[in-house]
Amino acid sequence: MNYKKYVFYYLFVLLLVIISVFYACSDFKSSASLPNNNEESNSSINNDIIDINYTYLENNAKKIDKYFDYSRFTNNIYNLTKDYDVKMYKNKLGSVLEIKLDRETAQKYLTNYFKMNDYITLRILFDKNSYDSIDIDKLYYDLNKEKVIRENIVNTALKEVGNTGEKYWNWYGFNHRVEWCAVFVSWVANQNGLLNTKVPKFVWVKIGVDYYKEKSLLKFPNKYSPKKGDLIFFDWNNNGVIDHVGIVEKTDKKYVYTIEGNVNHLNVQNKKYPLKSPYIYAYGELDFSDLD
Repeated sequence: MNYKKYVFYYLFVLLLVIISVFYACSDFKSSASLPNNNEESNSSINNDIIDINYTYLENNAKKIDKYFDYSRFTNNIYNLTKDYDVKMYKNKLGSVLEIKLDRETAQKYLTNYFKMNDYITLRILFDKNSYDSIDIDKLYYDLNKEKVIRENIVNTALKEVGNTGEKYWNWYGFNHRVEWCAVFVSWVANQNGLLNTKVPKFVWVKIGVDYYKEKSLLKFPNKYSPKKGDLIFFDWNNNGVIDHVGIVEKTDKKYVYTIEGNVNHLNVQNKKYPLKSPYIYAYGELDFSDLD
């Protein structure tokens, strides 16, 4: 009888251990439920991709310590972004940090996750605006500097739509009206700390064309796809005299959308043109190759 009692006792303990391990693994996997860049459905842990919610990590660091070395990861996250193939993007849930790691590095953080290929992709969702352990805005900016700067240029220009030109030519130093399309572009660049580094300070449109030509950054429409924040130069009469300049807001398969000052000698307006429009002379490409 005593022997049966002990057998029953050990079987019961073993069952509890199995249940505990199951729930621990379930908790870890539930933290890995994350729609990817293009999908609404949840993905799961596999040998190639591991998805983790950082809020869950921060709130349950001790609970999942057997599976993920939270402290080591938090302390080394900035080094990881410098040394490995990394990108960061935003979706409906928040910001996603995606890091491709070799097996040796991954095993430092995924302490008991042995079924691993030579490389895995670690995707981490930051679904809150701020965390005690990491500055999300700084991390996003550091990994997307050019994208953020280009978006800031466009956002600055969009806020000016409808304004007349006095604000801009007064800023430039004129006390009277001038043709101010280039002045507007210069003003937007100045608001973003880019004047005379990415965009010249100019009134005469030809000065802007020459600036980009000298830097080999004057790009012609048949050989270049314009990017958000680039300058766009127009030749209304197709006579080689450059008449007008604006800022590229965005493009699609058919059109380039712009923000321009001094439209019809009136104000700042949104415009759009076919990508193959004969009026588009060239684009001034913004060069960010000097960014760290």
